Amino acid sequence: MEQEKSFKKQHVVWTSPTLLEWFPPFFSLDDWGSCQRPMDKYCIVDAVLHSSKPSPLLDVLEVYSSEMYKHYNRTQIHRGVCVSRCPGKNNTDSLVEAAQSCIDENIKAYDLEAEVVSAKWCNTAGVSRVSQSARVMAVVMVTILVITIAATVVSFVDPKMGNRYLMAFSLKKNWLILTRSRTNPNSDPRLKCFATFDGIKVLGIQSVFFTHIILIHAYAYSDNPEFIERFYDQFPWKVLMNSPLLLQAFFVMTGFMTAYMALIISEKRKITLFGCFYSIVNRWFRLAPVVIFVLWFTMAWFPLMGSGPHWSWIVEKEAQECSEIWWYYLFFAQNLIGTERFCLSHLWYVGADMQFHIVGMLLLLVLVRYRKMALPVLLPLFIAPGIATATVNWINEYPPIIAGQPPEVLRTLFSNWPRMTSIYLAPWMNPGFFAGLATAFIHYSNEEKGIKLNEKKWFCTLSHISIHLCMVVSVIGVIFMADDLPPWWATAVYSALDRNLISLFMSFLILGFASNCQSIAFKMCSWRGFRALGKLSYCAYIIHFIILRLIMGSNTNLVHISIFSMVCFVILTTILTYLACVPVYLIIELPIVQLWKAIFEAPKRSPPVEPITVKMEQANNGHAEV
Repeated sequence: MEQEKSFKKQHVVWTSPTLLEWFPPFFSLDDWGSCQRPMDKYCIVDAVLHSSKPSPLLDVLEVYSSEMYKHYNRTQIHRGVCVSRCPGKNNTDSLVEAAQSCIDENIKAYDLEAEVVSAKWCNTAGVSRVSQSARVMAVVMVTILVITIAATVVSFVDPKMGNRYLMAFSLKKNWLILTRSRTNPNSDPRLKCFATFDGIKVLGIQSVFFTHIILIHAYAYSDNPEFIERFYDQFPWKVLMNSPLLLQAFFVMTGFMTAYMALIISEKRKITLFGCFYSIVNRWFRLAPVVIFVLWFTMAWFPLMGSGPHWSWIVEKEAQECSEIWWYYLFFAQNLIGTERFCLSHLWYVGADMQFHIVGMLLLLVLVRYRKMALPVLLPLFIAPGIATATVNWINEYPPIIAGQPPEVLRTLFSNWPRMTSIYLAPWMNPGFFAGLATAFIHYSNEEKGIKLNEKKWFCTLSHISIHLCMVVSVIGVIFMADDLPPWWATAVYSALDRNLISLFMSFLILGFASNCQSIAFKMCSWRGFRALGKLSYCAYIIHFIILRLIMGSNTNLVHISIFSMVCFVILTTILTYLACVPVYLIIELPIVQLWKAIFEAPKRSPPVEPITVKMEQANNGHAEV
């Protein structure tokens, strides 16, 4: 670790075009079109550079790569190689040996040598394998489509002909749910406090899209990887590297909605252990359908949908690794298994959401009954993640989240990066959910006492500036990406406070919105146009990475990274994601939710208590927080 710190203290102007032109290309791809004869094999090849004699170039590459927090490891090269065209291919069956001859030819002009360390994720021209899983999924999807068509026809001809189970699949009925207001005249007027949640989720999802677009560009093969490296020296991009902190906003919303609805339900029904158990099962049925569909699609159909030099690396690799760990996703434990395998890694949030819901319902079983215990119990739970993060960072000398994302780590999508599991993915390191629970208790108590926070100028001002305070926390983190690092005690202090402060300030924002503190942000987030998009936000979060991989994996050339290309990528990804979400929502997500509700609400099968999540569905129309 001391070595890493000394590397960061070095400051060399590495961005000189002349210097970078001296380097061997970090990424390179053989022509894809010329490797399409039957049985031609195109592989992703990694090689390590070395030299049997003194080499000034290799010395510079090693020093350049030693600044690991801002540079790729340039002592390695990554190639897409048409192995079947390599010299000497007919003399060996080993892909590594065959690729070695191509790499030797590729690197010869730089007076260096290279040792191939892997040649895998290969695509064989003319070979397309339809798995048994793909056939079974096709049968299942055709069956669902037939049921959907039948239900839709019945709903148009005579809705009374269909029973509630069939009508759960009606496109007409589900379209009305998608487009109607989140609250209606017959619902509790207090549910209007959720009116801004759609806008927050839609705008938040856009920031997630942009962050993941940067990630996929760092992961894919590009002709200017130095563009990513420059991020670590430019202030706006440094701030963007701290954007994962803002994910606490979604945990705050989830906690707020869970606790607030439980408090409303408790006015009429006693919350029991059975009710909490049912709420957890209900949550599973709301989150699982889209996750199962996307997971199955990734393993079975996605690899068949395209080809290209990146395809095996970006798409097929994930499909294979998903097939090895898919069952973790059924139990929403995907954020607890480490990062050795890459499988829909962005779904860690969904796993944490489910785990927080289980913990939250067990807490509410007690706290709703003994409300005076709420803040004394929730405050330590809110503070504990910060202390745990600071302790882990101090012991292991880890940097904060902002500085824990080197280019080489992004290139491998955090594979085998222990900091990701111990600091970021672990639910006990995220305080936002508990801040949301506490905020709900405060808001509910204010309503009971007739306290109107929107009439208190000081609080409205605090709520208005809360998002700016979040940005201040993110900006402060930039000092941990400087060449001269702050002392380790400063790292521990910032790690202890960053997510907690973001959660606290987002709680002020949510409480202000719920209390109807008028502002430009309040009016923007309450815009009617966000209603349908807000309901699609969970689905959009789940499937947007498939869209990203589809676009990137289909590219047959090296990617050229620029601000303009990334903005275009954001626009294209947003449009395609939401277009894909509409059928997935209407045919997969909502029908399963509606079917589950129909089974539960069937005549003569009422449970002994009113489940908490039934009215939660009225608040969010069957949509998980993203």
